[in-house]
Amino acid sequence: MKFIGLFSGAGGLDHGFKQSGWQPVILSDFWLPAVNTLKANNPTVDVYDWDVAKLDESMINDALHKAGVSKSEIDAVIGGPPCQAFSRLNQNQLFENGKETEINKNDPRRSLFMDFLRVVGYIKPKFVVMENVSDISTRKLGGNGKDKNRLIVEVIEEEFNKAGYDVKFSIIRTDEYNVPQKRRRIIFIGIRKDLHIIPTFPATIKLKTSVKEQFKGIRKTDPNQECKNHSEEWEKKVSHIPQGGYYKDLPIEFKVLKPVTKDYIRTYTGQWRNFCFKNENGDLILFDTVWKIKSKKKTLVIKYGDILFDMSVFIQQAINGFDVFRIMPRMGTYLRRIRDDVSHTVTRNPLIHPYENRELTVREKAAIQTFPHDYEFMGSIQEQHILVGNAVPCNAAAIIADHLKSLDK
Repeated sequence: MKFIGLFSGAGGLDHGFKQSGWQPVILSDFWLPAVNTLKANNPTVDVYDWDVAKLDESMINDALHKAGVSKSEIDAVIGGPPCQAFSRLNQNQLFENGKETEINKNDPRRSLFMDFLRVVGYIKPKFVVMENVSDISTRKLGGNGKDKNRLIVEVIEEEFNKAGYDVKFSIIRTDEYNVPQKRRRIIFIGIRKDLHIIPTFPATIKLKTSVKEQFKGIRKTDPNQECKNHSEEWEKKVSHIPQGGYYKDLPIEFKVLKPVTKDYIRTYTGQWRNFCFKNENGDLILFDTVWKIKSKKKTLVIKYGDILFDMSVFIQQAINGFDVFRIMPRMGTYLRRIRDDVSHTVTRNPLIHPYENRELTVREKAAIQTFPHDYEFMGSIQEQHILVGNAVPCNAAAIIADHLKSLDK
């Protein structure tokens, strides 16, 4: 069975289909590191740097002619239009003071899923697989149009139907698709209406691998296995983070401390209210400001150990004459939440190795994403981390690809 990949990124979805025995005819992405990654790992496949928003039917026909394949031979079009504009992880860019920002309203990535479906209409394959962040299941289209309050998934379903496809979507957990990672993605499966096949999703399976298993066999000579050089100070700090821990587990002296005044303590009501003071022995002693609620009245008090103190009394008696600091929240994530069995979601951000006092390599992140050890990611180190963090785990893609083959029998 043959497929075309659009918005392929690092190629995780595509590689999963290849694992299932599907044959890629065309792969494409508009970001150069992704294009080069696709070329490096698919040397016999035509890879294009298409801007799908500008892709027309003649360009598709020319590419198919070059590949020696007709439209009727394409069984599936698969891909993941960029998701940043839909993700709750990007809320600081999307909204300001509760209102949608201009950068969100005018973000061209918001319409790229429409261009994806437009290209599907040119080819009319049996199957369409589109993936995205799970957050879009509750997000509205937004912008300034009359449909701004419609759910994005409703618009996608409608467009699938207009293109002649029955569609079903599901938010999958990749640890139920043989990926040792707690990761959620939304998957749309479309099937051409004339086939009279009801779209369904593969049954979940018991996890057959683990992070520890995926790390086995990684060699220093494998691509993207370069370890970052860390300072002794950083390594000492990280040594205090247990497996499964992060910044909160650091001793106070390793956290970022901001000198503050007593008046600041009296008036500070932010989300993070962790403080400390340096006593006569030079020791840093923790205390917090908390809200005490009595008879529906809220009073700001000091929590010192397990005891609550009146704010003024504590300031005047306990910390008078001492230097006081606010403990800054999560200055650097210091995540060591990679476990032997199942990891939390792998992103572009730094993650600490479960045993060693260093960050994970690109190769190790890719292993958790179930890429094979010889799969090479191109671009700068930062770009490689982005490629891996945004990828669809290969094992999950392979299970979906296997399921589509079973529906075609």
